[in-house]
Amino acid sequence: MITKFPSSGVFFTSDTHFNHPKIIDFCNRPFKDITEHDEKLIENWNSIVSPDDTVFHLGDFCFGSSQKIKEVRKRLNGHIYLIKGNHDDKNMQASTFSLFEEVLYQARILIEGRTVYLNHFPFLCFSHGNVETYGKDYSIQLFGHIHSGPNSTSQDTSRSAILYPTQYDVGVDNNNYFPVSWKEINDLITLRVNNNITEIEYAKKVTKKFGSEDIEFKTHTFDYDGEESIVTEIYYFENHLYCITDTGLDISILNLPEDIQKEIYAYLDSSCGLM
Repeated sequence: MITKFPSSGVFFTSDTHFNHPKIIDFCNRPFKDITEHDEKLIENWNSIVSPDDTVFHLGDFCFGSSQKIKEVRKRLNGHIYLIKGNHDDKNMQASTFSLFEEVLYQARILIEGRTVYLNHFPFLCFSHGNVETYGKDYSIQLFGHIHSGPNSTSQDTSRSAILYPTQYDVGVDNNNYFPVSWKEINDLITLRVNNNITEIEYAKKVTKKFGSEDIEFKTHTFDYDGEESIVTEIYYFENHLYCITDTGLDISILNLPEDIQKEIYAYLDSSCGLM
């Protein structure tokens, strides 16, 4: 069964880890203690979620006693659906489940005609997730767990590089400690998908004109993981475009900053006759 939800008043979040002091150090969260942490996350939540809105929380909600979990839930706006995370199995008692609209291990919903899979963990593959195969008839997967984001030191963050552009980490570390609305997610994934389709089209043109030959080209300097880099070569491999930088990176063009992607496409158009 797949349940339809409206496009407005629907939010997603994950990995709030309320009442979990160690999460501040584990994920380098910018709070002096767990009291400040919890108060700020609750403030952020209620600043954008109204009492009548719907929130899908994709796991690792709160640590501590059932009473503590009830106290935190009582302070949060919205109708909350909980997708259980690995810590919820350990920390949440059945007596707390009535605090939520539903408590599930996974869900599949429909918003604006788009199928959305909800899980605590990211999938390596899922139906219609591959834009190369399904084009704009794609599905979305939203997840948490990996604690990606600019400040995170999670060991799982690097794994996000192998995910589809149709997948998104809704965890608080990746969203400035706020829930994220459906509109924000849909806009971001639409941009990613359009970029992916553009990249596939250029990859086909490059291989038709150049085969396996590398294209030498230098971009402007850009920052990648805190290191100044310049693309020096472009090449085609297994239907995609990759770049080599002066710092030794071998990276998909889709993982480069958007302005650098545009610079490369403009070069291919003008200098290599790929228009």
